[in-house]
Amino acid sequence: MPTLIDRQVAVLDWLDGHLVHARGGRRANYRPLSATYPSLDGLSPFELVSELHQRWGVHQFYLADLNLLQGGHDTGAAELARAILDQGFTLWFDRGDMTNAAVTNATMTNPAIRGQASHAQELRPSLGPNFRPILGTESCSSPRELFQRLSSDRWRPVTVSLDLWRVGETWLWFGHPGAELDSAEARGGSRPVSRYEQRPNSWREWTCLELVAELSTRHVEEVLLLNLADVGAEKTTTGPLLAAVRQNFPALRILAGGGVRNLSAMTDLVAAGADRVLVGSWLWAQLAAIMRG
Repeated sequence: MPTLIDRQVAVLDWLDGHLVHARGGRRANYRPLSATYPSLDGLSPFELVSELHQRWGVHQFYLADLNLLQGGHDTGAAELARAILDQGFTLWFDRGDMTNAAVTNATMTNPAIRGQASHAQELRPSLGPNFRPILGTESCSSPRELFQRLSSDRWRPVTVSLDLWRVGETWLWFGHPGAELDSAEARGGSRPVSRYEQRPNSWREWTCLELVAELSTRHVEEVLLLNLADVGAEKTTTGPLLAAVRQNFPALRILAGGGVRNLSAMTDLVAAGADRVLVGSWLWAQLAAIMRG
């Protein structure tokens, strides 16, 4: 039976050369961790990672390169990724388009593979068995683009991030304005039938359960259920949707995140069906309190 440490995944949000404190998916407001937690000032990104491991045994990390996710350029996240993997830690890495910028920048940080063809199938073994590439719905302009990327064997297996945004009882696809999910259908109901052939092009036409059903036919074995509206918040609201996904897809591996600020919230998500839980602000607040002495 996995322990809570084995289920815990520390969140590393990277922006403009810093680890930042993420709040509600409003990335323009993200600031370096030291701005929220002054006692963490002076620690390098990898020193922060090391502190989490040494103090609490954290050995699994989720790294989001927000510069690349927003169409920018690499500002050093690849170097942090390499350092984490070199320590034998497990890393889920979300960099948007994995087939070009991610490959190029990861190659640049590893002299051992410099000069090889920038092809993910060649690159992935060099990153080791603990590397978990993420393909997010945010990074795909349409469901069709998501499915086309999944049809490539370059980065399989891959974790698909279901990037969501909850406003009241309404679920949205994060990053796709106007793409609303029917909340009742998204949270429950029987296992849906694939609608890919009927309506492949619009995020607005897909509920979360419909998308997961289609992903299961494409041999996706792991998803991340992420409500960005809850990121940095005092509570998580993902439980009902998570429970519906677990009920309909019992064999699926599920990571869940957003609004996990205490042990109770983490155990609630595990009880609702999460195999692993993303934790950010809670860990940083604990570490900052220790560093203050």
